Order: sequence, then structure tokens, then C-alpha cells
Amino acid sequence: MRRVVALVLLLGSVLAAMPVHAQPDSLWRVWKDPHQPDSARLKAMQALAWRAVFERPDSGMALAEEQLALAVQVGDARARYEAHTTLAVGSSMKSDYAAALEHLQHCLGIAREMHDAKREANTYSNLSNVYRSLGDLPTALEQLQRSLRIDTELGNTEGLAGTYNNIGNVHTELHDLPNALANYEKSAALYEKLDLIKGRAQALMNLGATHLDMGARAQAQDEFLHSLALYRTMGRKLEMGMAFNNLGRTYGELGRSTEAFAALDSAKVLFTAVGSGKQLARNLYYRGTLLLQEGHAADARKACEEGLRTARDLGLDLQRKECSACLMDAYERLGDLAQAFRAQKEFMEVSDSLDQRNNAKEVLRLEMLRQFQQQQIADSLAAERARFAMELAYREQLGREQQRRNLLLGGGVVLVLLAGGLSPSPAGSPSRDPAVSIEYLSSRVHCVRPAGGMPLVPAIPFPPIDRMTLRALHPGERDIYFCTFTCWEWLPLIAETKLHDAVYKWMNGAITRGYAIVGYVIMPNHVHVLLQAPEGHRINTLLSNGKRFLAYAVVQRLEAAGNHALLARLAQAVRPGDRKRGQKHRVFTTSSDIQPCRDAATVHRMLAYVHANPVSGKWSLADDAVDYPHSSLAFYEREVQGMVPVTHVDRVLGGEV
Repeated sequence: MRRVVALVLLLGSVLAAMPVHAQPDSLWRVWKDPHQPDSARLKAMQALAWRAVFERPDSGMALAEEQLALAVQVGDARARYEAHTTLAVGSSMKSDYAAALEHLQHCLGIAREMHDAKREANTYSNLSNVYRSLGDLPTALEQLQRSLRIDTELGNTEGLAGTYNNIGNVHTELHDLPNALANYEKSAALYEKLDLIKGRAQALMNLGATHLDMGARAQAQDEFLHSLALYRTMGRKLEMGMAFNNLGRTYGELGRSTEAFAALDSAKVLFTAVGSGKQLARNLYYRGTLLLQEGHAADARKACEEGLRTARDLGLDLQRKECSACLMDAYERLGDLAQAFRAQKEFMEVSDSLDQRNNAKEVLRLEMLRQFQQQQIADSLAAERARFAMELAYREQLGREQQRRNLLLGGGVVLVLLAGGLSPSPAGSPSRDPAVSIEYLSSRVHCVRPAGGMPLVPAIPFPPIDRMTLRALHPGERDIYFCTFTCWEWLPLIAETKLHDAVYKWMNGAITRGYAIVGYVIMPNHVHVLLQAPEGHRINTLLSNGKRFLAYAVVQRLEAAGNHALLARLAQAVRPGDRKRGQKHRVFTTSSDIQPCRDAATVHRMLAYVHANPVSGKWSLADDAVDYPHSSLAFYEREVQGMVPVTHVDRVLGGEV
């Protein structure tokens, strides 16, 4: 389900200077009039570019380039910032993530140049959206934490609300719905406090989507309805259509098919009116899925064919995949196996295309990581050279000062000796030793001279330069993978059936087949594990076999406990296609999250994330995370092995295993 992303570009200065309903024609007149102040022309062009970039990225970017050229010419830093942000948005929408990151780095530099912490925080939040699109979720989360720190220091409540929303989006993609929900709730509370209608509507939409994924359908329905009402007051047709789409899916899961079809009809009308083919294709997919559930295979075929045509025309591979899967199922039920085979062929082709695109994203991410490492090394060398030059200059200056002092000291000594030679010593007093006089006078100026040489200059203590060494883990060299599988509807089935022993048995079996367990945590309703795969082994096979083994154990234990209500709920959740293949209960979500960690920094971030789970978000499973028994943290903190022998991350990264 689509989450709403909080766009945090700071445009208050632009919007405040423009009429609330300024029309493109009037904005164009301002831009084209050379007699208008440059600031007014730049604000007009920003409004035009920002409107265009979401509907026609190329047009919006072309306008932003004109804005940027004038901003550079007149030295308007704020307009430069806004132009680069628009260019970053356009590049990201065109999947040119390298260009998007480059523009956002310009934004970061301009914000610092302006000493504008608020814009700096906004840029970190926008950077997170690009990294999220690249699939680099740990880095996306890191950027959001930076934004969060700055906004907290500034007391920027609106910025915090948007950042919490985007943190929720990252946790959603990590399949960590409890933490996603906690952040969406924080976002909603802040928008409520600010009384910002658009923000409240956005937060309610995301809360509804999360509750629906967690099985809380009635609560999701209320949140979608509230979000719809708010968007209606603003006249936001696209977002109203999205709310209706989500309501259609919700009503369908609640068994209220009449209301579901009515909601989907309303969404289709709105998407057609605003010309959103992407959302229209998703709407038709939802309709086809609902019709299949109702047993109307012929009507489902029509809806999915229409959705597939729309997705093909617009080059929407994800929607093509959804609609072709729906179409394949519809043809199977109609008995038209030839057409089902054609739909399956398209499904496989588009799946391969998406895989290739994801691989291209990974290559781009690794290339950007390599460039970052090179820049980090260059920066460290430059800092080291600068430090050495400063120290050398300081030593030379100190040496010159000491020479001047010694010249004065030498003159003073000569005067003392002359005075001693001209004036007789008092009776009864010992004669003064010249060497003692020299040492005494030298100590007074804190410089003891070595015999026959220049004064010793003490070494100046400079603070050490912190460095981080990143070891790239190249694809194919036994990567470390962050893996997650989750109970259906986030039900606490692991806790309910005391399944921990079976999970340990599965992990120990993986170790006997050559896998190395680097870290793990077993939660009441999901499992995270970091592992290294032996060459030639497929992670998804390991996880799918493990989930099948664990699902049998869950069902057996529920039957033994006589928990027929929960068994009935799991039986009702089985999809028709899976039931035909003999599945009787749906214990886990169908897909597992598998993410390769190809550098040491990512491995350590994910390991910290895993170990923090028992005390994060809604969880309070222990006073201290290290005391939680079903986690590998005790091994790292206390060197105590648990039920699974853990291989230390440093050994794996060091190539010892």
C-alpha cells in the first residue's frame, strides 16, 4: 500500500509572497517582466517549477534550470537552494538518483553557507527519500536521524512531524510495522498540535495503511474516512482518490463488498479526472482482486486487462506485475490455460525487469559508496596535510621567538658578568658561578638550552583525526544478509506457541549447512537475523524452507493447545490460489525481507538495529536489551553464547570465516 512521503522543502518565503491562488499566467507575466525585482521573478519561477515537476518532471526541471541561472547571476542563495531542490525532486522522479543526490549535496552546502539549520534539516530528510528509493534503508534512516536532531534543537515542530512520518516509511519497508506505527503516531500528534490539515490528513492515511497491514481493519477504516474528509475540505482530488482506494481494499477485507466497489468507483472517477494513470492502474488491480474474491472471474479479467493496458502505456512495471498476476489467476479460473500462460509469461518478464532495475540501483549505490570512500580518504589526507602545515608553522614561529629571547638572555648574561667583574663581591659572600647564573636566568623564561644548540621546542599536542575504514563486501564474496520474516497480520504467534526452540533449531540447521549467524533477535511476532551464506546457496530458499518448517510447528502447537479460534483465523487468511496448492493455514507473510549488507558500516548499523528491537518502539521486553534472552547481544556484550553459536561480526568482516 502506498505511503505518503512528507516533502519538507522550505518554501515559506515563496508561498508567502505569492497570492494563495496565483495562476500560471500571472506567474509567467512576473517572470517575463525584466522590470520586476529579481526576487519577485525568482519566486514566480519557483512556484511554476515546483507545480510542474510533479506532473511533468522534464518541464519542471527546465524551469528550475532557468531559475538557477538567474539566482547564480544575482547572488540569491535562497533561490539557488530552492532550484536545486526542485531539480533533485525531478531527477528522483526520473530515477536518476545520482543526479538527485548531487543536487541535494548542493542544497546542503548552500544551507550551511546561509547558516540556515532549518533548511539543512530539510535537506537531510530529502536525502533520506533518495536513499530509500535506492533501497539503502540504513543510510536513509541515518539521514532522518540527523534531521531529527537539528529540528529538535530548533524546536521546529512541523519539521519534526514530517521527519517522523518519513522514519515511519523506512520502518514500513523494513517490515517493522510496530516501529512504523509509533513514528506515524508521533507525526499525527504533532500535526494535530499544529492544526495543519494537510499534515493531519497525510498522517491519518499512513496510520490507516499500517493498521490495515497489521489486521486492525476497523481502525484503518476510521482513519481513512477521517483522512478523506480532510482532503475533501482542501479539494485534493488525487489524495481523495487514494483514500477511496484504501477504503475499497479495507471494505473488501471486512467482507463489505458493496461498499468496497462503491469506494473503488469513486476513486476511479477522481483518478480519471486528475489524469493519474499510475493510481488508476492500482485501482483496477484492487478491483480485479476483489472480483476474484467474490468469484467473478470474467469481470476480474476485464478489470485486470484494463489495468494492464494502462500500466503498459505508462511504463509502470510494478503495476504491470500486479495486474498480470491478477489476470493469470482470472484466466486459470475461467479455464483458459493458454491465456493464463501468456499472462504468466508477462508476469515473469516484468519481474525480471524489476530485478534488473533493482540490481542497477544496487550497482549505483555501491558506486556512490566507492566515491564516498575515495572522498573520505582525500578529505582525511587534506586534513592531515593542513594539520602538519599548521604544526610546522607554529614550530617555526615558536623557534623564532625563542631565538629572540635567547639573544636578550645572552645580552643580560653579559651585563651580569660585566657587573660582577666591576663590582667586588660583598665580604663573606661566595662568588657567583656564571653557569649557575645562566641556568637560573634561563629557567625564568621557561627555556632550558641544551649545550651548544638551539632551544628545545616542546611538541604541540594536536587532537587526533578520527578515521573510519570501510571494507567493501563485493557481490559474490559471501555477502552478509539482513533477513526478516513476520507472522501473518503481526500476530504474536511466536510468543503464543513458545516457538523459540524451533527457531533455534532452524538456525542451528543453517549453521550445519555452512551458514554463519552474525546476529539475531526473536521477537513475539517476527525474527531478524544477520547471516553469511556459503557460496552457491540461496538465502530465499533457506528462509522459505524455514518458514514452512516453523509454520507446521505453530499449527501443531495451536492444535495441541486447543486454540481453535486462532487456527480458524489463520485458515480464513489463506488465499484461494494457495488453498488450491494445499495450504491450510497462513502463519507467516508471504514475502521475506532479504537485504545484502555490502560494507562494514551497513553491517554494524543493521546489527545495532537488530539488538535494539526488544526495547524499541512499543516493545519493553527487558529493562536492558542485553538481558533479553532471545538475542545475540549478550554474546557481543558479555561473551556469552546462547542457544545458537554466533560468529563475531569482526571475524566475518576480517575474512576469517
